[in-house]
Amino acid sequence: MDSQTPTTITIQVGQCGNQLSNSIFNSLYDPTSPATSSNSPYFRTSPTSPSTPYARAVLIDTEPKVLNNLLTPTTNPWSYSKSSICHVGTGSGAGNNWCIGYNSLSPSSPLLTETLRKEVERNGTLSSFHVVHSAAGGTGSGLGSRVTEYLRSEYGRKSLILNTIVTPFSTGEVVVKDYNSCLTLWKVMEESDCIMGIRNEEEGRKARKMLGMDRVGMRDVNTVVGEGMAGCINPSYTTRESSINGTGTHGVPTIVSHMVPSPCYKLIGYVNTPTMPEDSKVYERTTWEGGIVGRVRQMRRADKGIEKETGWGIKTDVDKSIANMLILRGDGGLPPPLTPPSTLFSYHPTPTSLPP
Repeated sequence: MDSQTPTTITIQVGQCGNQLSNSIFNSLYDPTSPATSSNSPYFRTSPTSPSTPYARAVLIDTEPKVLNNLLTPTTNPWSYSKSSICHVGTGSGAGNNWCIGYNSLSPSSPLLTETLRKEVERNGTLSSFHVVHSAAGGTGSGLGSRVTEYLRSEYGRKSLILNTIVTPFSTGEVVVKDYNSCLTLWKVMEESDCIMGIRNEEEGRKARKMLGMDRVGMRDVNTVVGEGMAGCINPSYTTRESSINGTGTHGVPTIVSHMVPSPCYKLIGYVNTPTMPEDSKVYERTTWEGGIVGRVRQMRRADKGIEKETGWGIKTDVDKSIANMLILRGDGGLPPPLTPPSTLFSYHPTPTSLPP
């Protein structure tokens, strides 16, 4: 990739947003991938440490604990920059209150504007922001909404905004989760270009299946979601030549441009397959068209995010979505008309007329 590669800055808000984004960057990092080069969409280098990839990210929270943990040296080959930390408030959190989170940061706060400005200046060709936050807690929902509002006000339509919002479990979370979620969606729908919904309940079931465990923690769920999100936003290529010279698509901007044909339709989601324990993959013998693509098609028909829960008896050609994008990752055995680069994408064309 050259120096003009469009870049994406990830804005991590709240405990959920910071921990999930960390898992996404862990899955994105691959020393052999163009997505991890010094001029990649998601990583950069520093003049003082040219051998260490730094995430193109701004970390925001109302409590210092999670931010400090992410800055603690680890065995990860990549790192966060200390200048990308934005700790707001008194350190006591937002109390699961959307209003407190929303009002904890003034849009003109030098803390936010300067931290963000420095990160933007490190990105030569900024194309998009990726805001990751929850819809249930006070910080993620309220402060995440405020940050999204600020990005739109400050940068206008010059840079796309993708919000990845983690929706709460149906039970066991804070009693005001539904109010927080409604207020978050109301505000973000006004400002964002695209909203990726992550369903905690569904991802928990998926994590149990993939990890072969009866009980999983949030760290396990974040790992599974991180792998799925990385599969979506990692650069893809349409030909083998473009994968060699780095002239393929560039993650977030490609998703937003293809999946949002109209400002009225911003909500998107993803499904991925196969989902199985790592030690079961040696027994997997499916083909692209007969297995992988067929499964994804049926999961979309049944509106299920987990392959095991898909109703295979459902036979319908009714498409419940107005735009679809298929991303295949792997090599070998691709049937025509899909050519066999190491990574590629294909998508259904958007309709010429939209329903009222």
